[in-house]
Amino acid sequence: MSSIWHTPKVQLVITLLLIFSVALMITAPSGKIFLLLASVGFATFFDLLFTFIRKRGVFFPYAAIVTGMIIALIIDPNAFWYQIAVVSAIAMGTKNFLRVTGRHVFNPAAIGLLIGGILFHQYAAWWGVSFQKPVVFILLLPALISGIRLRRLPTIITFLIANILFTQQPFLSRIFDPVTLFFATVMLPEPMTTPFNPKRQILYGLTVAVIIQQIPYIPALLLGNILFLKYNANIRLMTKLYFSIIAFIILAGTGLFILKTKSDQATKPLAIAIKQEAVVENTITIEGGDYYLKPGEIRVKKDQKVKIVFKNTKGFHDLVIDEFSAWTPQILEGNEAEVTFTPDKIGTFEFYCSVGGHRGLGMKGKLIVE
Repeated sequence: MSSIWHTPKVQLVITLLLIFSVALMITAPSGKIFLLLASVGFATFFDLLFTFIRKRGVFFPYAAIVTGMIIALIIDPNAFWYQIAVVSAIAMGTKNFLRVTGRHVFNPAAIGLLIGGILFHQYAAWWGVSFQKPVVFILLLPALISGIRLRRLPTIITFLIANILFTQQPFLSRIFDPVTLFFATVMLPEPMTTPFNPKRQILYGLTVAVIIQQIPYIPALLLGNILFLKYNANIRLMTKLYFSIIAFIILAGTGLFILKTKSDQATKPLAIAIKQEAVVENTITIEGGDYYLKPGEIRVKKDQKVKIVFKNTKGFHDLVIDEFSAWTPQILEGNEAEVTFTPDKIGTFEFYCSVGGHRGLGMKGKLIVE
């Protein structure tokens, strides 16, 4: 019995439970426990069902529990039960039936979240991970399991270093970004969809880091899964063609989503000038949603106190300005938050949403200090 606790999957379950518990302590717990129970419950049910259909056998679904916990930490916290069920069914269905040489092709949680997000227009919120900023070191714990126990350390280290070099963000933000750490230590090194050879691991981590500069984390991971799919000599040409079609669908779907986002942004007012008359404090209202910030440009005066009121109309977001150490709490739709700061230097700076890949999807704007 004691040997169970030394199993990597069991250790990962415990680690993810710790991450979830910290997220509950920092955020309002309302609905979050249901989210966890529903995600784990549906993932377990569908994995047992599909495995029985495929193999006529029953086993303890450690992997399904891990997948369910990952879904719970990433999915939109406002998701309905049936949406969680569909995401879980897709994740476990592809795990059991979309296989090559006895291994599933895609990271189950990632493919479930991507397809489910497209179906329900609910994209990854990363709510349970983003809230780990005050205790970001907790997100390094999974690396002890995936990196050392499962021998995927070359993938993790290469990805993190490449991401630091490629991403145009302040240095500390790149190192301690909680979403990036969770992605790198939990999702990226999933053993069934990643290379075992250390050299291929380095190439895999580097490739995904490059792809992420162009598209969000989850579709980038799935493309990495396809590019490093290990084919045996007896796999027919039609199989390769089949996965090429899947790759095209993922790329096309991601492209359409990004184009739609940019199109939506084009309809928003582009800028607002803040007048400095005989006012001690400028109050600026910024509206945010999936996936835009309005206005996209604001102007303020150096050494004059500024208060930003951030109103979230849809999704799960925050507002961050790194250069002035200004940020709001991360809030759910229908809520608002405030941050006050005094810009002490002239220049053009970026404000953005730090949740998941929202910044890359268009949730950013310019702060011009005159």
